[in-house]
Amino acid sequence: MSLTEQDLRHLLADRSAAAPSAPDRLAQVQRRVRRRHVWVAMASAAAALVVAGIAFAVNRPTPVGSTNTPPPTSTTSTQAGFHFEGRYLVPTTTAVLPHWIASAADSYYHGGYHYDQTNGDRAINLFIVNSMYPLGATKVSHPSYAALVEDWKAIQTAGYGTVSDVATTTVDGKPATRMTVQVSKDHPGGFALCAGTGLQPKGDACAGIFHDRLMYVAIVDQGATNPPTLLWESQSSSSATPNSASPSAAAEFATWLATVQFH
Repeated sequence: MSLTEQDLRHLLADRSAAAPSAPDRLAQVQRRVRRRHVWVAMASAAAALVVAGIAFAVNRPTPVGSTNTPPPTSTTSTQAGFHFEGRYLVPTTTAVLPHWIASAADSYYHGGYHYDQTNGDRAINLFIVNSMYPLGATKVSHPSYAALVEDWKAIQTAGYGTVSDVATTTVDGKPATRMTVQVSKDHPGGFALCAGTGLQPKGDACAGIFHDRLMYVAIVDQGATNPPTLLWESQSSSSATPNSASPSAAAEFATWLATVQFH
């Protein structure tokens, strides 16, 4: 069947009416672009929420006192030193310890941190002394700063070693006493530090002193309301004496002691 001229005019008129004008087509394009922007923005926001959730899971702080993690310390290490932050010390204590700390074998006591040098014989300890066993004692004491200094001086009078170079100083502005101790006899559990409040057996939860160790010690006064801080670096004394020992060990202790800060 053929179309008449009138039919063709009607068909063209219908198509013209159905086709959008140029302005209408522009408006349609703009609406599609706006919808696309909305979806992109929504997808970006969702992705940001996911990333933020992951970042929180990775970076959230370890709860203090958690039973499945050691006492928190910083992990920042450079050739210049190991940036230590002891949040289980009171007050929180920071220091730039020797670089070898980053690979040291560490132990955690009731009141502090102990590091043994890998492939070496040095050790570093940072403690708060809430309680301890004075030499020859069977009952835990809770020493003041002055009492703790006297307990360490008693190493020599009690026959456990020699004490020299005793001097008053300051550590981060707080009164302190430094000394060099060469231990000749073991006191294996609790002299330096121990958890507890009364009679108890000495054991692994306590830190003692041991023969053949040359110790560079600093005891810091934290006032009447906080226990004193006990800091030391030690090394084997088999071939060393306080006068001819490894000067680098004494210098190393003096270097990191000067960086100690209480917060």
